[in-house]
Amino acid sequence: MQKFSAIRNVIPQATINNLHDRTLAIVEDLRTTYFPDLSDQDVLENYMHSKPSRFSRAVALRLMDSQTIAVIQPDLTSAANGFWGEKDYVFYPVFYVRLSPCHTPGTHLLDSQPHYDKSFGCYAYSFWMPLQTSNEETGGICLYPDEDVAREYVRRNENNRNDFLSYRDNSADLDQPLRGNAKVFSLEPGDVVTFDSDMLHGATRPGTRNRISFDVRLLSLAEQPEDSCPSRLINLFNSHIDLSNALNLMSLGDPDGAAMALQKVDEAALPDQMASVLTAFRARTNFPNPKDLFDASPWQSEYAWFQALPDDDGQ
Repeated sequence: MQKFSAIRNVIPQATINNLHDRTLAIVEDLRTTYFPDLSDQDVLENYMHSKPSRFSRAVALRLMDSQTIAVIQPDLTSAANGFWGEKDYVFYPVFYVRLSPCHTPGTHLLDSQPHYDKSFGCYAYSFWMPLQTSNEETGGICLYPDEDVAREYVRRNENNRNDFLSYRDNSADLDQPLRGNAKVFSLEPGDVVTFDSDMLHGATRPGTRNRISFDVRLLSLAEQPEDSCPSRLINLFNSHIDLSNALNLMSLGDPDGAAMALQKVDEAALPDQMASVLTAFRARTNFPNPKDLFDASPWQSEYAWFQALPDDDGQ
């Protein structure tokens, strides 16, 4: 079976426009709240599109609230059913908003190292979406379906051989096979590129125009490897999206974002264990300082609230 595809007109234009405008508004709110002395360009240059920061993670968590997911999930599920086959898809709790500026220093091909989407050991279906036209000027998602090329960079069940910095520093050697074997796409807002967790991919650097995109994943719990992929986390996230985002925003050092997320939560209806975790997080005094939001934030550091839950289910 084919492992990737561009699918046209998946997300309605009005929804894309809303996501685009909300993304910029969220970035501006974070800037004025925590970094009033920085310019818009300063924030863009510090966003760390190549290596997720607490700031970029806060943007994604603020954007992907329960209402946003409820709007986009039916269209993505329809696209998944049409391409990957009909399955019991649920939303995956790792997602990103990318702001990629043009004219960044260097000559490397990609603004993210080649990698697989294998966080938490889950097998998922990724959906990459530009929030404006994506082409050679903006750069965009690029896939590497050639197995020989893939083996040069990372083995599927191992960690990447390069992080972004080592990829960039060695790009003169690493980019040669990548340039000739990349599958790239020209996309309009509303189009998506979908691929599975076995597809090596990255994103080409913007040329003459900035790029805004986001990527999310769907998965079927029935397909997950045994003793891998925490189904309890997946189910709890989908049942308590806004609470999950609020707890993650606390952990990142965005108390204002956490407070806004909690306004969407009916705390009286929370199960006891989730209510207890919220109480414990509110009592904590050791969260990161918001002034450190531009520090790197690997995905492994998120969902500390899930690690704090007792072993029994309590959903």
